[in-house]
Amino acid sequence: MKTSIGAICLILAAGFTSDALAQYAPISAKIKITVSAPKPDGTLRTLVTHGGFYYRSANGDEMTTHFPVDEDGNKLRPGQSNYFNATSGKIYKIDHALRQATVRQTLSQDQLSTIANRDYPPSHLVVGEKMVNGIFCTGVKIQKGDGTYRGVNWHAMDLDVSIRTESDLGSGRQQIRELYDIQFTEPNGDELGVPSAYSIVP
Repeated sequence: MKTSIGAICLILAAGFTSDALAQYAPISAKIKITVSAPKPDGTLRTLVTHGGFYYRSANGDEMTTHFPVDEDGNKLRPGQSNYFNATSGKIYKIDHALRQATVRQTLSQDQLSTIANRDYPPSHLVVGEKMVNGIFCTGVKIQKGDGTYRGVNWHAMDLDVSIRTESDLGSGRQQIRELYDIQFTEPNGDELGVPSAYSIVP
């Protein structure tokens, strides 16, 4: 079970299908992403901070947006979004500075119908259970392709959404991505999808 900033990894690594996604509760939440590295005294200093939003509709569309912010949380410049259209199976990368969207992948019908439900993760990967930002989560080790571990993903199993992901980036650096201000409400129409004024690159 793996997650990342973009919806593409959430969809492919989780084995989502359009039918399964349609069964999930709609979600509107804010995102905070921080990357930190150790200082000589062993404490951590923040290298990068991003803010953003995560939206999931009842029909399975997903939109993850992130952008750099200053110490007060103010947006510094336009960021990027990953958008998954559950009907078409298309995954878009949206560059808000260029006002342009690129089709990164189109999932086949076989991919869209592979796994309707996920089993509970193997016990040797589970590190515990706790409340994270008001949501009950199960901690699951993030396993790399070579079998080693690179962090913990705190996943709300009943909602099938990752609330907090703690990743080891190597050399003492770490990334934390979390959802907060989580509301179980259907996103507005303008919060999901490629903006109409943007160009789309096939």
